[in-house]
Amino acid sequence: MTRICLLVAFLVAGILADEEARRGLYSSEFDNLDVEAILNDDAERDKYYACLMDTGPCHSEAAVFFKDLVPEVVVTSCKYCTPRQLEIFGKIVTWYIDNKSKEWKELVVKTIEDARKRGLLDY
Repeated sequence: MTRICLLVAFLVAGILADEEARRGLYSSEFDNLDVEAILNDDAERDKYYACLMDTGPCHSEAAVFFKDLVPEVVVTSCKYCTPRQLEIFGKIVTWYIDNKSKEWKELVVKTIEDARKRGLLDY
């Protein structure tokens, strides 16, 4: 539960960050992603989840894009996110905490493991 709170705190901190201080934002190529439609479609949501968890293929370019970002997003508090990406990640976090807490906890653990493997975390 502590990790979940930390992740949410990181995302909120990123949202409140001074936009003018941001440099080198992530590509906005997938900022038009309809995250609500994905979250409300069990089959589509499960495909994204499987991609993020390395239990299934990444079925779209958007899935690959976001899978690559997630560890760094968590570690940097979404420092390089576009405003829309902040919104997307916030909706995903909220939805999983409210609707699929077990899967959320598994995703948090996996994300931390991935961040360590990439050398983004020292502990």
